[in-house]
Amino acid sequence: MKIVQLKTDTELCQFQKETYKYLKVVYPMEFLKPNLVRGIFSDDQQMIGGYIVALTPPFRSLDLVPPQALQASSIYRELDLDLVLEINGLWLSPLASNRLYSVRTWFRLYQDIISSPKKHLVYVYDQGKEKLGKLYSACDPQTIYAGKTLRLPGIEEDEYNVVQIAPIDHLSLKQAAHFLFKKMMRRRGICRNLGYHVQPTLEQV
Repeated sequence: MKIVQLKTDTELCQFQKETYKYLKVVYPMEFLKPNLVRGIFSDDQQMIGGYIVALTPPFRSLDLVPPQALQASSIYRELDLDLVLEINGLWLSPLASNRLYSVRTWFRLYQDIISSPKKHLVYVYDQGKEKLGKLYSACDPQTIYAGKTLRLPGIEEDEYNVVQIAPIDHLSLKQAAHFLFKKMMRRRGICRNLGYHVQPTLEQV
């Protein structure tokens, strides 16, 4: 298994294609190119997962929120977007059935987050996934919005999501280890689509 940064048009097109299979979202190239895109590959060079780290606006997680609801959020109004990092498009293929794949993916994602000078992490996940919400609660998040979200470019169907923000300085190594332990116990060795169109997912990381 290896986790690499995808940079070329060919690599990013492959990410688009494979991500669509699991998230049913086609991330526009204009969103992928300026951001950090990671591809997760098996030993036989198949792409079995990936995620996007957006370091500068626009952030798709926030763009999902209806404008009136976004402006009504005191959390958003007080937010300095220059200090925000977004995780989006996180997925793992059922081919990644080895529990080690999941642990290595989450640890690489954790490294990408804490190595940034940003102070806030924003992500989105499916509102129907309550267990995922409980998992993310370890990050001490605040909810910016929960409900029906907008259809951004690349989204084919209506979605109901939760958009949250968490302080990056709360993501200590101890918390990360606790997060991974809960994740592994919840998975019980079964790899599944991580479900967030974050357009992350800390999971949809």
